[in-house]
Amino acid sequence: MNTDCCCKSGCNSAACGCCEGIEAVTPLPTANRPGLTALSYRIGTHATFLETMKARLSSSKYPKLAQLTNRETGDFSLAIMDAWATVADVLTFYQERIANEGFLRTATERRSILELGRLAGYQPRPGVASSVYLAYTIDDNFKKETIIPKGARSQSIPGPGEMPQSFETSEDLKARAQWNNLKPRMTRPQTQASVLKDPKGPRIYLKGISTNLKPNDQLLIDFGLIDTNNQPEDPKLYQVKAVEPQHATNRTLVLLQTARKTSPNTFADPAIVIKELTEQPTVQLSNMLQLPRMLNEQFDVNTITFSLSSQQVHKMKKRTGKNASAANEIEFSAVTDTAFAVAKAFSPKLKDTLATATANANVTPQNAIKVYALRTKTAPFGHSAPLRPIRLNENTKIMEYSEWAIENPINYNLPTASFSAVPLHGTSPLTVDFSNQSSGIIDGVVWEIDEVEVSHFWNLTHTFEEEKVYKVRLTVTGPGGKSTHEVNITVEPDQPVIN
Repeated sequence: MNTDCCCKSGCNSAACGCCEGIEAVTPLPTANRPGLTALSYRIGTHATFLETMKARLSSSKYPKLAQLTNRETGDFSLAIMDAWATVADVLTFYQERIANEGFLRTATERRSILELGRLAGYQPRPGVASSVYLAYTIDDNFKKETIIPKGARSQSIPGPGEMPQSFETSEDLKARAQWNNLKPRMTRPQTQASVLKDPKGPRIYLKGISTNLKPNDQLLIDFGLIDTNNQPEDPKLYQVKAVEPQHATNRTLVLLQTARKTSPNTFADPAIVIKELTEQPTVQLSNMLQLPRMLNEQFDVNTITFSLSSQQVHKMKKRTGKNASAANEIEFSAVTDTAFAVAKAFSPKLKDTLATATANANVTPQNAIKVYALRTKTAPFGHSAPLRPIRLNENTKIMEYSEWAIENPINYNLPTASFSAVPLHGTSPLTVDFSNQSSGIIDGVVWEIDEVEVSHFWNLTHTFEEEKVYKVRLTVTGPGGKSTHEVNITVEPDQPVIN
């Protein structure tokens, strides 16, 4: 509580602070903004509570306390106030902790989290014991099949300052000496679809890491396919984009270059672009057939499914309530073990040799894909010939030259020349708009009217004056060659007007 100001006239009491004294400072504000990691909910502490009570001893609002004028700490009245300030300090401390435990962001006790979760109907799952993967090795001289019983105990090797942990098997395990060193196949056979239609771009894996390939080297790939005429398809020529040796698997990943097919007048529809950008992503496939479609049918269905007879599938569906695909997966291991048991029953001699013979059998046929690296280079015939003359420049009277074109070295498709003309006929003067609709990989465009070049732009607008039939030709060129398209434009005489 402030006392009467003792400043002289003209003195700023707020600036000098001479008139400040004890005053009521509780309750403190308890408003909190959103997003805090801890709430401030105490209306005061021991010091603020004690200062407030001292201020109210001299307040005119409490005249019955005016006779308590002693402010020494040893006074009984001040001792009582100090005790109540301690009580208020303890109560507000725990009140603030309880308020913090009422929100997920600020709660620190596990029980608070559990109680808040139960309000929304959520209950955490109970804790489970840790699990590990064990590998048992059987003596090579033990030829018979044995069973590792359920509950077989194993102990971990503790580190410094740690205790060993015990683990037990959860079910009976079959064990054979032939299974000590299983060598499962970790890769799929490569096909033309897996090489050319990989979602990350065309690529092929080669055995070993010393291929000596580098970017821009040329590879001739023979996929070993047969065409409709029962003749082997021609090998395809590709260029290396990047080479990545993979030491862990002893193979080399070779990325192949692809030709970019674009058209100068082709632009994406804004509505399609906006739809693709705003489409909600999905983290789960809608059905089992969507994955093969997303992989562009890279793998044959016969290589990833196990077929059963219709009666077996019907029994599995009836017994388990699952669909045919799930029944196939469940029945796969059972059918395999049954086939081994039947073979051993008819021929007991196979008991000791069947597993070894099966392990050494070829699971898949030999891959028919062959890759040839074209390392030897030689100049083409006529490489030392002079530049090819093109035409005489009418302005400079200097002959223009260019390199001799080597026809389609990388198997590019032939571009297709096409255009539309509106109108095709009319009276003089006739203005015609030519819209280029060519497709393929195009490097150059030439428009000709009656064997005379008039433009190298993609589209053409021309006005015809003379009354006759004009031959308009479009020639497009690209790495795969050139293509032409012709259209006749008829300029008719103006008909006389009869009065």
